[in-house]
Amino acid sequence: VLQQGERVAETLTPEQVKVYLREKDALLIDVRPLYDFRENHIKGAMHIAMNDILKNPYMVCENRKRRLLLYCEEGNQSEVAAQCLINAGYEKVYSFAWNGKEI
Repeated sequence: VLQQGERVAETLTPEQVKVYLREKDALLIDVRPLYDFRENHIKGAMHIAMNDILKNPYMVCENRKRRLLLYCEEGNQSEVAAQCLINAGYEKVYSFAWNGKEI
C-alpha cells in the first residue's frame, strides 16, 4: 500500500528503453539470478541480483540522481527492486521486462 505522495517505479516501453540507453549516464542493471545473466543479457548491462538490491540498495550507485534501468524477464523482479531503490532515495529509477533479444 502506497502512502500519500510516495513515488512508484515507472515501467518503460521498449521504445523508451532505447531512448534512455542512448544517454551516457544511464546505468543498465539485470536483476535476474546470476545463471540467467551468464546465459544471456543485454549488451552493456551489469548484474546485481534483486535479492542483493533488497538487502543493500545503497550499494547500487553512489549518485542517487543517476538514471537506473532495471530489467528481468517478466518485469516483476525489476519492479520490486526498482521500488526498493526509490524508497532508498534514488530519483530516476525505471523497470522493464526483457524478452531475451537485443534492444
